[in-house]
Amino acid sequence: MKPFTAATLLAPALIHGPVNARLNIRRLITVVTLLCLPSVGFSETKEIVAEGAYHMGDGETPSVAESRALLRAKRVAVEQAGTYVESYSKVKHLQLTEDEIQVLASGLMEVTILDKKRSIAGDGFNFSVKIRAIVHPDKVEEMVKRVKEKSIAGDYKKVQEAYDNSQKEIEVLKRQLARAKTEQEKAKVEARITDEERSFQANEWLEKGEQAWLNDQADAAIEAYTKAIGLSPNHAKAYYLRGAAYNAKKQSEKAMLDCQKACQLGDQGGCYLLETTLKIKMLLEWDPLKAPAGFDFNKEYEKELKKRKQGN
Repeated sequence: MKPFTAATLLAPALIHGPVNARLNIRRLITVVTLLCLPSVGFSETKEIVAEGAYHMGDGETPSVAESRALLRAKRVAVEQAGTYVESYSKVKHLQLTEDEIQVLASGLMEVTILDKKRSIAGDGFNFSVKIRAIVHPDKVEEMVKRVKEKSIAGDYKKVQEAYDNSQKEIEVLKRQLARAKTEQEKAKVEARITDEERSFQANEWLEKGEQAWLNDQADAAIEAYTKAIGLSPNHAKAYYLRGAAYNAKKQSEKAMLDCQKACQLGDQGGCYLLETTLKIKMLLEWDPLKAPAGFDFNKEYEKELKKRKQGN
């Protein structure tokens, strides 16, 4: 194995080009600083203080606006925690992808809200949230195992993309609301803003569920996914993830019902888990000695799977 040197850190920052240069340089400074410290530096908790702000316009609700400000504060904290986790992983020779680092950073943070503020600004209100996030390095390696075993990095990334898409859609809707000329037009746009806010809240619960799942808290994960489904009844990913949590608790019927719904809504993970859970259940229940003559297990399995995928 090649010795770990500062040169191995410099290379990525130099080859990514100007687009990512600022982020790479900031990470590089943090990484080099951490590596120059005594090894005890990684045995102590890291404290991060971050702030996020959001401007609430017409049609939006204060609670969701405040949640959006909190999300921005958390993202700032996750970026800093991610740099710390990346440095730790290099020193400990842990093989992590960029997405896995983000999941770890988010999962390791213990967040406390330090301050909340609201102020009038033009035609709306400004919301700001200040947080403190604590990262415990002694939990990193155990959390790495969970991230690898549960393979949730992709799901985490999709939730973050959903947040971004929600914010873009809200900005479009706010502009449409400002241009609306009749009460009927305003009512339509406001209804869409309400729907978008419910979708945002559903993704908040989805993320909470993923954090609980990452920490082996299946019951808390199921509760969070259930709240996400309550806010967004056609949330395919929430059904699939709740089904996976039920499956982990060996509640196969509940798992299959959720995966059936997820599959019908187009989630391929739900389809796959439905197929495997059903096959295992039927195999466990099948007694070759009692099966009628000419019984074909695969044929019966395909018949039952088709029924379930059709919702029968």
